[in-house]
Amino acid sequence: MPGAALVVGATGVTGTPLTEELLAAGWSVHAVCRRSPMLRAGIDASRLHHMPLDIADAQACKAMLGPLADATHLFHCANAPEAATRLALLRNVLDAVEGGGARLANVRHG
Repeated sequence: MPGAALVVGATGVTGTPLTEELLAAGWSVHAVCRRSPMLRAGIDASRLHHMPLDIADAQACKAMLGPLADATHLFHCANAPEAATRLALLRNVLDAVEGGGARLANVRHG
């Protein structure tokens, strides 16, 4: 049974096709990205929830991602040139989601 996915970086080269595949498979998708995802024609976006967020801002992450108790899977597709920055972005997201009480069954970084 499909779950509720949190796709961070849903407008990127990895995030967009992942978001499309999850939606096509019946998942609910919380798409974390600055601009709304542009999906290919024919994708049902009725279960897509765009969350405009700068994941470099830890407090904004807590405010927006903390209440997502329905998220079952986290797909972190966001990228940054520096390894330390990538780690900080992932930490901001995980701290916010886990601090809010989501019971994640799986976390993928890609």
